[in-house]
Order: sequence, then structure tokens, then C-alpha cells
Amino acid sequence: MAQFIIRFLFCNLLICLAVGVLLGAKQLFRRCLTSHMQYHLWFLLLGILAVPFLPLRLSGSLPLFSWFEKMPAASASPAGSAAAQAGTINQAVSGNWMNDFTLSVARDALVNYLMAAAGVLYWFNPIVWFAFKQIRTDREIACDTSVLEIIGEDSRIDYGNTLINFAEKISFSPFQFSLGINGNAAQIRKRILNIAGYRPATVKRKLYGLLSCVLTAILLSGFLPALSSRAADTDRYHGRENGRNISDLDLSTYFGAYDGSFVLYEAASDSWQIYEKENASTRIPPASTYKIYSALFSLQSGVISREDSRIPWDGQDYAFDSWNADQTLESAMSDSVTWYFQEIDRRLGISAIDSFIQEIGYGNETVSSSASTYWYDSSLKISPIEQVEMLEKFYNNDFGFSSENIETVKDSIRLFSGGDGVLYGKTGTLASEGRNVCGWFIGFIEREDAPLYFAVNIQDEDSAAGAAAAELAFSVLSDMGIWDQDR
Repeated sequence: MAQFIIRFLFCNLLICLAVGVLLGAKQLFRRCLTSHMQYHLWFLLLGILAVPFLPLRLSGSLPLFSWFEKMPAASASPAGSAAAQAGTINQAVSGNWMNDFTLSVARDALVNYLMAAAGVLYWFNPIVWFAFKQIRTDREIACDTSVLEIIGEDSRIDYGNTLINFAEKISFSPFQFSLGINGNAAQIRKRILNIAGYRPATVKRKLYGLLSCVLTAILLSGFLPALSSRAADTDRYHGRENGRNISDLDLSTYFGAYDGSFVLYEAASDSWQIYEKENASTRIPPASTYKIYSALFSLQSGVISREDSRIPWDGQDYAFDSWNADQTLESAMSDSVTWYFQEIDRRLGISAIDSFIQEIGYGNETVSSSASTYWYDSSLKISPIEQVEMLEKFYNNDFGFSSENIETVKDSIRLFSGGDGVLYGKTGTLASEGRNVCGWFIGFIEREDAPLYFAVNIQDEDSAAGAAAAELAFSVLSDMGIWDQDR
């Protein structure tokens, strides 16, 4: 809750900037924005105010608001606008005018409700209240323009006098709060000036105004990813827990000084067992465990094949002797040969990789601009729970890929077979300044009834390697009676 409050306060600063952008856009494009457009432009703010409360991760940009000019505008002030008070003008069109007015009031009533709800949520933000005041003023001006469009430019003086006379009469009423025209003296003056200077909008002005609205919408769409409370928390996995059979494990004696988590999912009973659920929901770089999916994509894309996966050694002298030779998918996966998978990714291209990661829904679905570092440079992240979910999708081929490619990758990560079934797995190690700070071991056990999936992650200042995570996993699985390498 405290994290949300801090985030919400930060969002309020961004919302203040968004209000500034809208005011700046109105000032910059004032010569081409019609009064309708200036009012409808505020609808962007109403949408932005809702973003911090949406349980979604937003990205991209807003749709192009080509409907701005199509929506009629009118006032929904309690006493009605000056449009209703000028009903004696041009009686010939009063019937159509009243129909349009009724529909417009209904639309603006909805805007009133939205502003009221936003006012409750943002009661402490004076910039939001200032923006709401501007919305009401622009709504009245848009209403005045709608009336003038109906009664004609020649009647603007009569309409303006009607507004002035009505304002003068109610100024002497003891119940001004119930009878008054929406707005103070300054706002009334602004409306009168708009009426006095009214000219029908030309097609050219409407086109320029629409373009200005689109540009403003695109600019404001840049605020959305930062405003989204869910997007701000991309380092955590917000998976569904309702309806899941989840039990807590106490594996503190196994983990010792390590931070981390253990996740076990048994498909036969649809049951989860988790140690340190908070850590199990935290996203971190996958390191070499991602090579499972890198291999799958390269096979699916035809970069390598089951029959021909050999890539020549580039001649560079690596720290591990096994890396200094030509590699196949099987040897590269067994020895976790990083340069092999970097070469695969180079051939695939970062754009194709990005599309693939989003297609399979891997972790936070975020890659950097480098095809050689994204899976360990902290851009691509995944939680241990997601690792298990991805392994289940992989095993069941929920991706809809070639079954032969799935089997090829499975063969490359096959580690042991015995009386308990066949165990598949992949380790991963993250190093920082020469120290192993994070170790992964993920995999599944293929059994007669149904597979069992697991993910182990350990973190430490200098001794958290993938091999240590695998050793810990085998100890836990053995003591739980799930896997015994001696059988």
C-alpha cells in the first residue's frame, strides 16, 4: 500500500505536467482550435486521470482522436446554459435545437460524473481542480458556439445581450447559487468575448485544429507508461492466485544464507508449492535459462535445424575450453556456450526477437537494443513463478510451434533419466564484477502420470551460481521424495 501511495504521488506530478501540456497546446494552437476542440481536448485529461488505477500495463500511444469534431458540445450546468435562456431567438430552429441540446446535456452529465469521481480521488491536487474549472468554462464557450452555429452569425449580438441581461438580473437574486450562470465574472467576460468574436469555422481551420488535437494526443500518450501503476511495477509478476491450490514451503534450512525462492508445480493435482512467495513473484534477468526459448525461436525461424545446428567457432579465446570449438545446439546447451546463442540472436535480429518474446508472453516482454545482452543486462526479466508457467506452456506446446522443434529443444536440455522419470533442466548464472550474484535452475520431470515443473533461484554477494542452485534443487526434490538420482 505504501508503495502505491508513493507511486500515486509521483503520478500526480506527471498529471500536473499533462495539464501544463494541455494548457500549452491550447495557447499554441489557439488560432486553429475551434471552441468545440478546446473543450474536447480536455477529455484526454479525464482519461489520463484514470490510468493510475487501471490494473493494466499500458504502452504505446493513444488512438488518434479523429472524432473530436464529430461530438456536439453543450453545457450541463444546473440552471442550464445561456442556450436555453435564449430560446426566443430564431424560433424556427428551436425544435431541432432542443433535441440536440437534450442529447448534449446527457453527454456532458457523464463528464460531470467523471469529474466528480476524479475530484474524490484527486481532492488534494489543486492543479486538477484548476483544470476542472477550465473544463467547465470551455464547455460553456463550446455551448455558446453550438447555439451561434444554429441561430447564425448575425444573431450573435442578440445572444450576447441575452446572456448579459440574464447575468444582470440574477446578480440581484438572493439565491444566486441555484439560479446563476456557470462561472464567475471573468468567465462570463470570456464567454462574451467569444460570442462577440464568433466567426463560423472554415474547413481549413477545422483540419488544422484536428491535426493539433492529434499531435497533442500523441504527446500526452507518452505519459501513459509512466502513469500506469501496473507498468511502474514491471519488476513484479501479478499473476492470478484466486482458484489456485497454493501451499507454502519452509526451505530455510536448504537456502541458508541465500536469498531466493523455490517453486514447484504438480500438473496431476494442479497444485503449487512455493518457498518465499514474494521473491518468487519478483522478476530478475533469466540469464542462460532463456537459452531454451532462444533455441526454440532459432529452430522455428529456420536459423538452425534439427539436422544442421552447427555454428563455427569464431576463433576468440574464451575462458572455458569447451567454448573454443565449433558448437551444435546440443553441445552449446550442455556447456551453456554464450557466444553460440549470441550468434543465433544476431542472425534473428532484435526486432524479430522482440516480437517473439511478446508472442510467447515471456516475463516483462522487454528487450534492450542489443541482441547479445538483453537476457542478462536487466532489460528482459522473469519471475520464478513465470519460469514454471513458461515451462508448462513449452511442454504442452501452447505456442503452436512445430512439435519437432519442441522435441529438439527438449533433447538438448535432457539431463537424467531413471526410475522417477526423465529430468530436463537448464542452469543460469548472473555475474557482477566477477562475482556470481544470482543462480537459476529450472526444469521439469517427465513422469507417467503428468509432468512436474520447478524453478529455483538463489541470490548472494558472490557465491550464487547456477550449479549451486541445481545442487539445492536436487536436495529439496530428493528429500520430498520426488527425484532420486540413485534410482
